[in-house]
Parts: sequence; structure tokens; C-alpha cells
Amino acid sequence: MSRMSDACAMLLLCGLAQAACSKDQPPEPPAAPTASASAAVGNSEVNLDLPAAGADASKGGGAEMQPPPQGVFAPGQADRYIKKGAALKLDLFQDGGAPKSKLSVLPEDGSKHALTVEVGGQMDGRPLPMLRYVLSVAVSAPEAKEGESAPPATATFVVDSAKASERQAGRLPAALQKEIAKLKGSKIIASLSAYGSVDQTKTEMAHGVMEGLALILDRLATALSMVVGPMPTEPVGVGAYWMARDRGTLGGVDVLRYRVTRVESVSGGQTKLKMDVKHYAATPKSLPAGAPEGLVISQFQSQALGELVKVPGQFLPVSGQVSLPYVMALAQEGQAGRGAMRQSTTVLQIVPNDAKAP
Repeated sequence: MSRMSDACAMLLLCGLAQAACSKDQPPEPPAAPTASASAAVGNSEVNLDLPAAGADASKGGGAEMQPPPQGVFAPGQADRYIKKGAALKLDLFQDGGAPKSKLSVLPEDGSKHALTVEVGGQMDGRPLPMLRYVLSVAVSAPEAKEGESAPPATATFVVDSAKASERQAGRLPAALQKEIAKLKGSKIIASLSAYGSVDQTKTEMAHGVMEGLALILDRLATALSMVVGPMPTEPVGVGAYWMARDRGTLGGVDVLRYRVTRVESVSGGQTKLKMDVKHYAATPKSLPAGAPEGLVISQFQSQALGELVKVPGQFLPVSGQVSLPYVMALAQEGQAGRGAMRQSTTVLQIVPNDAKAP
């Protein structure tokens, strides 16, 4: 099969999905959670602006610092806050009221887990296929050898099956459905942070999969890093909220990610959480694959919103959804103006156990 650029592959997928949608009225998407630029918690607000270099973020230091202009750091500035490859940092602002429970789970070595999700979205205004993935998850957390540090724990998400969701608007072409099914056996390998979150993901495509579907798998990996997010090691209750800061990628761009999570309610042994996440481009020259030479990122905006339900003691959330959009403007280096625009949204919904097909 001949190579195709990321952009061409995505346009093909979008075009096929749009053609399918045009035959039927699209279904109502799941309601997206709403939040302001700040995550309001009770009478308090957690400002998502960047903490000043050297400030004590746990005391709200540096809240007066404004985000980088147009959401893009000048070269070298992002490392003042979070260096690439640095461990995730989490600051607990309030631990909430009773009853409290510990949400952070470091799964045991060799433990097995399962997760079913549906992922869709759009790119540059064109719909992407809404796909259902059945995933099996294996954890490796080897103990440290004498005199050595323990190797990092990892979680490997294996695609047991991939197919069009019943909520997919219209029927996808048979050829595309066949290619999607070939994702079976593909892997997403992630390190696990000290806070039980998926971090630093990499993907391995199953043999024989159309190259363009690598972007679909990348979207799944990015969304999983949102729903398997960092939780405090301390017990928390209603009203608790915390901020996690790390470095990652979004749309092929090196980004700084700031996540505020708050406990909305506790009922029936389940804890409902809400997330408000902002991304900032780490440098103007961190371009997505396939971008023409000579361009830089002149503008980057992304605020993701999510809702999750966790059961204390369980590694994976039992239900939830996340909406992850971004808008990126590319321009010739040294020239004013926004230039070409790229817009993308990834939507992931966890399928609860009682809603899974037999």
C-alpha cells in the first residue's frame, strides 16, 4: 500500500465518514460538560493560568501570571515550568468533606483490567468515524532489584475489537469497516504515574493496518490519558479539588497540560468528578506531522472538559466522557497574521458495564 501523508489519510477518513453521515440524520451527541476558564469549586476558584517559575503552586503562587501570548510559549520558556520528560506534578488544594476515600490506585503487577470506549469527533469541520473499542489492559509493575530503582510501571491497552459504533451516523463503507477491524491487536503502551494516571503513551499498530489509521489510534491514546487521570494519594471527599501539571502532545504538538479536577458528589460508593483542562503549545516550532516547512504555530487554543465516575479501589473509571478540542493557526515564520487554521475535536465516552453488548 502506498504511503499517504497524515493530512491526506485524515481527509480520506473524514470524507468517508461525512459521506455516510449525509445519508442519515446524525444522532444527538452526548451532552458535553460545561465549565468556565476557571474551575469554580464552591466559593473558591482555581485559576488555570501558569504558576510563576519557582512559585509554590500548592499555595496558589503565581496566579497573577498570564498564559503565553496566543497560547504559544516563546522558544525555551516552557522548560521554566515543566521540562519535557519530567514527572507529573499534582497539588491538592482542598481535600473536601467527609466521607473521604482514596481515588488514586496503583494497580498490582500482572493485574488485568477491561475498558470499552467510543471515540469520535471531527477535523477541520468534517466528522470522523464514531468507533467502539473493546480494550484489555495489562499492568506491569516489577519490583526493584537490590540496589536499583524500580522500573516504571506500565499499562498496555490492547485493542480486542474495533468497529463502528451504533451511534455512528450512517453506514461506513464496507472497505473502511474492514480496515477498522484490522486495528485488533494494536497496542497503546503507557507509563503509570505515582498518582495512578496514564502518562507518556506510545502506540503500536497491528500488522496490515492502513497507515492512515495510526491517527485514529493516536486520538484514542490521547483521550485515554485524559480519562485515566491523576488522583491525589490522600483521601478526598465532596468539595476536594486539585491541579495536575505535565508535558505531553496534542495533535502532534508538544504541549504543557494543566488539569483541574474536583469532586462533585459521592453516592452509592461512587465518586463523580469534573475536569477542566488547558493546553499550551510549548514552542512555535513544534509542528504536527505533515506541516509544510517554514511554518510556525502562531496561535494554539485548547480547553478540554470531562466528567468521570470512579469507584475507590478501582484503577479505571466506570463511566464518563471527555471532549478534547483544539484550534491551531500556522503562519510563515517572521510574518504577522494567523495563516492556515486547523481545528479538531476528539470525544470519548466510556461504555458502562451494564450498557455493553454481550
